[in-house]
Amino acid sequence: MTGTDAPLAGVHMAHGGALVALLYVPLAAIVFLLYVDVAARLDVPGARAYLTAYERTPGTDRLVALLLATSAAVHLAMVPAHAGDHVRAALFAVDAAALGALAVGTFALPRWRPLAALLLAANLVAYAGYLAAGRETADPIGLGTQLLEVGALALLAVRPTTSRGPDQSVGPVGKEVLELMDLSRAYAAVFGVVYTIVGLIGFAVSTSLATATLIIFPVNVLHNVVHLLVGLLGVGAFLTGRTVLYARVMAVVFAVFTISGFLPQPLLGLVPLGGADIFLHAATAILAAVAGWAYVDREGVSEASA
Repeated sequence: MTGTDAPLAGVHMAHGGALVALLYVPLAAIVFLLYVDVAARLDVPGARAYLTAYERTPGTDRLVALLLATSAAVHLAMVPAHAGDHVRAALFAVDAAALGALAVGTFALPRWRPLAALLLAANLVAYAGYLAAGRETADPIGLGTQLLEVGALALLAVRPTTSRGPDQSVGPVGKEVLELMDLSRAYAAVFGVVYTIVGLIGFAVSTSLATATLIIFPVNVLHNVVHLLVGLLGVGAFLTGRTVLYARVMAVVFAVFTISGFLPQPLLGLVPLGGADIFLHAATAILAAVAGWAYVDREGVSEASA
């Protein structure tokens, strides 16, 4: 094994579970929101109030919740990788639980912002301490997670442009407010952030046209560029309000990617789309179609047709 290969082996082995967990974040987030929406329709206690709070929460706070959930998934996936160090494994588990609780509590807890800021700051200090003590080595997963948490801290420092107000966070609302949740905004934010991260991490594995393996997914430099472009377009769609259009375009694009995965690989001798990528691209296309056509509100439909 060469010196160049050693860091990549660390990404594949010790932190491989974190990358897999990262790819499950979009699916988990969308499924959770669908569950809350269905529960609200069935008048499950608290679900309607939670969904209303989510819909009325500023976009920056939603993005913070997504970053918290992403960090929680990575920390949870790190528990098995540190099974030999019981103390560190327990710290990862506790940290994942706290981050996950704050991600969910973003739309329900009145004082979640200082708690989230305190936890994120503590994580950054702890990571720096472990690096300084030589108990942790800098790698793409660890550094990427810290960048996520720094971004969340920066967003927490930005005052929301709107406020939910006490009556909006927990109070009952009329059914006309919750006719149908617009899932396209959540789709653009979640897939935008996650695909951006996956694209950046991919460059640690491959920076040429040669096919490499990111855990179980075949990638190369063009594949990484596509992931990064898909992610940045999602973030841009979320910020500009063109989320329905983004979801519909992604549904078509990833459907084409899925079908192309069954052709001789790499496709046209350039981009590997086969193997495990087929299932990832199919799931992305299905969720995009749901968010773009089957589950948008009237405003989203107007936006897409504008």
